This record gives sequence, structure tokens and C-alpha cells, in this order.
Amino acid sequence: TDDGNFTILCLNTDGLLSKIEELRVLVAIFGYQGIYVDVICIQESHLDDTYDSKSALIQINGYDCIPQGKHCGNKGGLVTYVRDRHDSEKLQLATEKSDIWEGLYVEVKTTEGFRIIVSNIYKPPRRYIDIDRFTKESRPILDKIKKESCDAVFAGDFNINLLQLNEKLKYQEFFD
Repeated sequence: TDDGNFTILCLNTDGLLSKIEELRVLVAIFGYQGIYVDVICIQESHLDDTYDSKSALIQINGYDCIPQGKHCGNKGGLVTYVRDRHDSEKLQLATEKSDIWEGLYVEVKTTEGFRIIVSNIYKPPRRYIDIDRFTKESRPILDKIKKESCDAVFAGDFNINLLQLNEKLKYQEFFD
């Protein structure tokens, strides 16, 4: 937002603790080059619920940390980092946790008055049929977000090959 743009970086870390230092260095390099990422969405953090927003091991200088422990497999777990110059609030949009995907929802308000809901999503690579269930389970959340008068982003690792949209109808239905 320093240049009027709102920037989101989305990464599947396959284990945040083993890569946190590299992520900190990347953010610092961006900063030295005048590139400021407003939100960083991490999937497959492998963190459990013992990590909270004050856990020192997962902090990045200049960012508020919003973690959510894994609940749909050993490789799950989400973390959303929001630049500390913005106001952010974790939203409870899902009525219950799914056993096939994870979602972390954060409302971000900038000092310039811009408001956005960032949905950080992880769906493990499981059976093809899970696409239908994922779409069905995420629809009420999308409907809630749609009712808000703000921008919204659904970012993450969906483990869906969008290059196969023409080959697999379920992928096309998800994309639509």
C-alpha cells in the first residue's frame, strides 16, 4: 500500500518452522527494494494450536501474526501475517471445521480506508471427489463474505490443477 497497491504473498511452506528464517530474509529483501507486502498467507505450516499470535518462533518483524493450527491432516496449518501498520481482525466465518480443508479469515483495514477480507485456504491433495464437498462447504462462507461491502480475496493452496479446467468438469465448476 505504500505505492497505492495492496499486495498479498501466498506460500505453501511445507513446514514453517524450518523456513521461517528464509521468509524473514525474503521480507527484508523486499523492504530494501521498496516492495512492501501487506499480507502473507502461509499454508502447510505444520503448526498445531499450541502456537498463538505471540509465539516468538513464528514472528516476522513489522507484521502481526495470526496462526491457526492444523486440523485436516499432518501437513495442514495456516498463518496469515498482516503488516502492523494495518488493523486486522480474525473472523469466525465457518460454523464448523472441515476434515478435508482449512480456512483462516482475516479482515484488514488500511490507514487509507481500504477494507478487505483475506481468506487463507488449504485443501490437501486428496481424492477428486473432495472438490464437490469443498465447493459445497465453502459456499456459505463465500455468501457471508459477499454480503460485506468490501473487497475479498480467496488465496491459498487448493491442490487443484487449473490447467485441467477443460478436462475435468469438477475443476471448472470450482473455478466458476
